[in-house]
Amino acid sequence: MESLEILTTAWCPFNCKYCYIPKTPMTVRMHKELEGKLSSLIRDAAKLRIKHIGFWGTEPTLTLSKIDVQELLSNPSLETISFSTSMMYKPEVIREFIMRVAPHKVNVRVQVSLDGPAFITDRNRMEGAAERIPQNLKQLVCSLQGVNLGETTVEFRFKATLTIDNLKEMVREPKLIDEYKAYFEGIERELIKANTNRNVRIARGTYCPTMMVPGKYTSEDGKIFCSFVKECYAHDLKTAYHYRLRRIYDYAYELHKKRMFTCSGGDSNFGYDGSFHICHRSFYLNRDDYVQSVLQTDIDNWDVSLFKLGHIQHVRRYITRDLVRLQYVLRGHHDFWKFDVSSVVARLQELAACGQVSELYRDDHWAVKFAIFSQAGLDCPMENLLNTGSIHIVPVSLIRLFCNGAFEEIDRRVRSEISGRK
Repeated sequence: MESLEILTTAWCPFNCKYCYIPKTPMTVRMHKELEGKLSSLIRDAAKLRIKHIGFWGTEPTLTLSKIDVQELLSNPSLETISFSTSMMYKPEVIREFIMRVAPHKVNVRVQVSLDGPAFITDRNRMEGAAERIPQNLKQLVCSLQGVNLGETTVEFRFKATLTIDNLKEMVREPKLIDEYKAYFEGIERELIKANTNRNVRIARGTYCPTMMVPGKYTSEDGKIFCSFVKECYAHDLKTAYHYRLRRIYDYAYELHKKRMFTCSGGDSNFGYDGSFHICHRSFYLNRDDYVQSVLQTDIDNWDVSLFKLGHIQHVRRYITRDLVRLQYVLRGHHDFWKFDVSSVVARLQELAACGQVSELYRDDHWAVKFAIFSQAGLDCPMENLLNTGSIHIVPVSLIRLFCNGAFEEIDRRVRSEISGRK
């Protein structure tokens, strides 16, 4: 085990449209309880000699000031500290944390959740977010200028997540894709211009769009996604899935090393809240009081239906204090693909026969190609478990999303790129 995702927050003042965590009054109580056990969680991580530590939860910056940095740095193996933030909370909290880590030889990676211009971000998050987030980020970067960080390095990158409604709007008005690109490129230019600190890095081009997960995607959504992918290529923008498929082609000769391609969750990386999880995705779900509070609350969230289906009981089988047992069970997912790939192929061909995906997938060649991509480019054992009750079975929703033209277009573009054609 090289990486550990530690639960550091349970409550969040924001309510982003695609958040996978159902919010209830119980999260406030859980957050207060969590604050009291942060020190023990950090101490456990230090004892495990973990190389990469991630802070996870609703909004990790809410508790950054409470992290025992000296305990964290007592681990001589520590190389990276990372967290994702909405950047809508106080940016000075992040600076203070970085200064407490400095001058130690550690890379602090900050992922900023920013979905695009106001027509996207303000709808997904809150009014004014598209302006406020870049302002806070620039304020943070500027505050690190002229500062001696010693051997500490800091990296900032973006994570853009789109809903199907965002896609529909951009397909109707393709010029919005140019606006999307210009928005991020403008922010990058400003940040790079403001940054003269060699220990601070602004990652370039990290705004490649990804889709909201989980989602109840239909065949029609898949066709919209296909149109979006085509428009992105027409406007010189690649989705994150282009790069994932390109990696598979580039390292195809390594496909026999299965764990090189699957999600790191339950392999080299685990979630931790006192018990071990496959990843951060199942935090909170081992709490009966939280699950009951979700079932008693009228929340328009994909996860609530999964709670009612009883999948949470399957999830709990994969939350344990016995790390060795969990690693043993997960090897079946990370090292052996035959069942996983075969199940995708079988369902693809059934879906093609009933008109829910492209006819192309009646062909074994295409069915197997996408099945491999589902394991090597889209893999998420936790999402599989939540949606289907098994870590091995990919949700039909995801198959519908990609196999109504989008995957074929991405594949065509990647192969053309490799051969040097436009």
